[in-house]
This record gives sequence, structure tokens and C-alpha cells, in this order.
Amino acid sequence: MNNSVSIVLAAFNGENFIREQLESIVDSEGFSSCVKEIIITDDGSSDKTIAIVEQIKRSRNLDCIKIVYNNQHGIINNFCNGLSYCSGEYIVLSDQDDIWEPKKITILKNALDKCTGNNIKVPALVFSDSMMVNECNEIISESFFKYNKINVRDDIKIQSLLTKNIAQGCVMMFNKALMERIDFSTKKHWVMHDWYLLLLASYLGRVCSVDNKLIRYRIHGNNALGFQKQNIFSKIASFNKIFQKYRIYIDKVINQACFFETEMNVKKNETLTASLFFKNETTFMRKIMSLYNFNYIKKRINYYRCLHHGVYEQGNHHE
Repeated sequence: MNNSVSIVLAAFNGENFIREQLESIVDSEGFSSCVKEIIITDDGSSDKTIAIVEQIKRSRNLDCIKIVYNNQHGIINNFCNGLSYCSGEYIVLSDQDDIWEPKKITILKNALDKCTGNNIKVPALVFSDSMMVNECNEIISESFFKYNKINVRDDIKIQSLLTKNIAQGCVMMFNKALMERIDFSTKKHWVMHDWYLLLLASYLGRVCSVDNKLIRYRIHGNNALGFQKQNIFSKIASFNKIFQKYRIYIDKVINQACFFETEMNVKKNETLTASLFFKNETTFMRKIMSLYNFNYIKKRINYYRCLHHGVYEQGNHHE
């Protein structure tokens, strides 16, 4: 299927890296035959981001580039805004600061076709590994999966996906059949758009992965939060801060999981339990945190289940 791929690139003050990212996309193998459109969705950049995009569009005669603007702001809203303009049968998400490997489009497209058995009616998503680099494109880790202790075979199961995200949006390709199942009005319950897409595809259709590292995922000052590993002594010294952040985070995860269970009518043996947090955490400190918060997690699961079943209104019964 020629010219059937829509690419959504979310931009915000990305002048330092967006040229390299966009050129790596345009220079990809199969770009001219596969790609229908590149949707640049901008979240209100105040730097030269849009000027750079327009210069590349003119100099390389890329009429497929469409610039749209996100008025609601925020990363989830920005990607959702871009998705609303897509018309392709295949959709790829892109950050503004990474570098695509030359065969990314063709490998993911072939993998997605294989995943669905060429049945375009099956909701499906495929994702790859990535290489992690710093702002100078120097390697931090050869594998995002290994760095984050992701075991794809086990972690791709729904009960694992309820408590942890295993793939970045920037390494995903999914089909129109999956996008048509997204209810964008529910995004207030999502932790992240890519995580919710994984949940949907896993429960409604198919999720497949490829081992190839198909992007160079750039870690720098604006996105490094969460990738700065501390030793155990540093973590103990900042326990209170970590404790509060962990609770805020798991509250969002529980809300998303319980909402998803309700919306999809998930089977009882596949629903969220407090013990899943301990089981699915990958570091010693986070396992300790999940045990320490075990009763809190149980209460919050009960609260959000009641909330999403309409037992009481949001804003009440908080711990």
C-alpha cells in the first residue's frame, strides 16, 4: 500500500534538534513511496522551531509536511491534536529531538502487516527497541529495553501493562483500525498517550515488537527526568521526596488502569491488584516503595473502581 503512512511529530521549542530529526525521517528508506504526510503539531513554540520546519519544507520540496497548532497545550493534547489530522492507514509518532534509523519505516510497516496477517480491520500496534544517546549523539545505552529491564515477552501481557509502560511512543507504529477505537474525550484519565495506546491494542487487537533499535532516543536537559539513575544512598537521603513522587505517580497509574478496566469490561482475572505493583517493579527501591504503600494502593484501587463505576463523584473519598 503506497503513500499510506502518516507521521505525527509533536514540537515545542525544539530548534536545537528538530532539523536533525526531520531530516532523518525524510531520508528514511521508503519515505517517498510509503509516507503520505508529516503532521507537525506545535504546542506554542517561541523559538525558531517552525521557521526551521518551513525552511526544510521549501528547500526539499516537501508538500507532505503540514503544520498545525495545538491550542489545548501539553504533550498528550499535542499528540492527540496531530492524530486528529491523520488520514493514513498507518500512523507513526515522533518526538522532535531523536534520530531515526534509515529502515525504521519499512521495518515497522512490514512488522505491522505480519502482526495483523495483512488484515487492516484488526487493531494493532508494533514497537521496537531504541538506542539511548545524549544531546551530542553519544551512546548512553545500546538498548532502551535492557536499560529499563524490560522483558517484552512477559511485559506485553495486559496485567503487566496495567502498571508499567514498556514502549515509547516514538518507536511505535499502529494502524487506522486502532486509532478509530481511541476515545479522545477520555484522555484526562491517561498517564501518557503511548501507554494507553498499548493497553488498547493489547486488549482489543494485537501488539507485536521487533528487536531492532530503530531510533536514537536522545536524553538531554529538557527530557532527562526519570533517566538520571541514583545510587542507593542518594535515594535513601531523598526518601521523602521520592515517597511523595511515587504516590502521585501510582495514583495516576491506578486511575488509568481502573478507567481502562471499566471501559473495556476487562475480565476479573486480568484486572489490577496491589500485588502487581510489587511484581512489575524492576528496581529494589521501587519494590520497597510498592510494599510500603501496599495498603494505600489497595484503597486507591477501590476508590477509582467505585469512581469509574459511578458509585460516587470524583473529588470525594480521597485518602
